[in-house]
Amino acid sequence: MNTITITINGMEYNLKGEEKEEYLRTVGNYVDKKIKNILENNEKLSTSDAAILTALNVTDDMFKLGNDNEKLADDVELMREKTASLEENKKELEESKKKLEENEKELTDKIESINEKNVKLLSRIEELENAVDEDSQGEIVKLKEEIDKLTKENKEMKDSVKNHIDIQEKYKKENKDLKFNVHTLKYKVMDLENKFLENQINLAKAKKQVVEVLNDGTKNRKNSK
Repeated sequence: MNTITITINGMEYNLKGEEKEEYLRTVGNYVDKKIKNILENNEKLSTSDAAILTALNVTDDMFKLGNDNEKLADDVELMREKTASLEENKKELEESKKKLEENEKELTDKIESINEKNVKLLSRIEELENAVDEDSQGEIVKLKEEIDKLTKENKEMKDSVKNHIDIQEKYKKENKDLKFNVHTLKYKVMDLENKFLENQINLAKAKKQVVEVLNDGTKNRKNSK
């Protein structure tokens, strides 16, 4: 327990508290400044009236600080909701990325299968071209048509794979941005929570010290009478 002597409006008071001496003096100086400001603006006020107005002003400051704390609490909750939303979006992006990778593998396998068929068909055409009968020529035409069809299908598959790759790159960028935003918001939430806690502690301390100062002032005035 620390005990210090402070001066408020020219009168000395003993102030006790668990807080550090520096903090206790800050509280005393704060009240002294408030009451002097009131008396300077209205010289006809008595000391007791000035003390009451000071108490009202200090209480007003504390209520405003309380309102600031409520706003901070709302901001913390909002940040938490945003973080949760970003986490959900991140999860959805990761699931989409996984599906795209699976589709890309499936398409790549199909392309390889088509390429293998093309190789076999081209080999068969080469064999048939060495033949001169009409049946062979007819089969060559059919095989070439099938190759054209497979080539077209192969191109479509490659375009689809390219599209998947582009989408994946987009998702990677979005996922990277989301991770950064989530990380940033988490730090903001922590910072707001710390400020909120600090304000709550300061508010409680200020209320306690102001009450003690005003009570001491009342006792001293009674004793002086």
